[in-house]
Amino acid sequence: MSAPSRQFGKLSIDTQMPTTRGQAQGRSAEKPSKPGTAASSSDDDSSEDEQGQPSSRSQPRTQGSLAKGKQRARSESSSSSTDTSTSPIMSRAYRTRDILSTFEADVLPSEFRPDIFETISHVRSPAECMIQLDLEGTIFRLAVNDHAIYRSLSRAQPVQARAVDFFQKVTKRVRITLLAFDEYAKNGTSSAHLPVPHPSVKDLGGRLQEYVDLIKDEVRERHPHGGERAAECLIFLLREVCNRNHDAFENSTWGRRAPRGEDEDERNLFQCLIGHPSVGRPPFALDALRILPKAVLATASRLEQLDGIRGLLHRQQAPLAYRRAFQGILDSITEATSPTAAPQPGQKRPAAGAGRGGQKRSK
Repeated sequence: MSAPSRQFGKLSIDTQMPTTRGQAQGRSAEKPSKPGTAASSSDDDSSEDEQGQPSSRSQPRTQGSLAKGKQRARSESSSSSTDTSTSPIMSRAYRTRDILSTFEADVLPSEFRPDIFETISHVRSPAECMIQLDLEGTIFRLAVNDHAIYRSLSRAQPVQARAVDFFQKVTKRVRITLLAFDEYAKNGTSSAHLPVPHPSVKDLGGRLQEYVDLIKDEVRERHPHGGERAAECLIFLLREVCNRNHDAFENSTWGRRAPRGEDEDERNLFQCLIGHPSVGRPPFALDALRILPKAVLATASRLEQLDGIRGLLHRQQAPLAYRRAFQGILDSITEATSPTAAPQPGQKRPAAGAGRGGQKRSK
């Protein structure tokens, strides 16, 4: 295997690793944890960070694709839907992995120490948690099995900080992937950041779609945290795709030979993802935008950026159905954040005449 292929492994997903609670349930049924005090049922999300917010259980790394990993995760989750319990030890392991991955510059939770994560199946004593010459792995095991250590780590790196870290890393990868492809298209220089050593525009589009799917999944998992960073990433990605409505290899200096049957649209990222997407795929990035809290998208800066993308879609002659769907998102933001919008659950509608308190009726 070439060096770029080995390095690229960190951007992929392993279909053999548990990625969701559904998968963890299936495995915990095969390997029940021993009774102990390490990870009790009260150690669920309600006790983490004393905020009661769910933590990430993002898709792990593999030699396969992100999409295949998620399909398998959904399949295994549905197959174990009859078991509504969740293994406390695995629940703690997912959160510990999320915490410790933030101390790495370019490692997502799903990529953090799979060699340790895959061995977590039962409660261990402190002595059993020790791994010679491996402080990181030892801390991982101790945090999973010792409540005090876990609580200290979760307070040092709370759920909001972890959400910000995750989406910042994804945004960084999107930027690097696009820059690496630009360099490859111009000079033929391959990179470990590319989907394959010699990618086509279709390969690049597939990788960007995987990032969008990952963002969408994580927005749901981490709600209500991280929405601002997720919005920044999606807006950046949409703008970059809209600005790439041209033959990616038109300025090539290395004499690329197009594969037989490749047409102009297949060398155009905008056409691959928005103009003529794969059959059965939802409109690129719009599903991810829809699930973001409307208040996150309703800031003046983001509304201006979204309006700029609307203009780009019009100038680039995006399909009418796509433009209408995008306009529908903008309309929903305006409707949800208007003064007359229905109050959100838990909120009270302002009383009539609010704002005139303290004034006396004139006689």
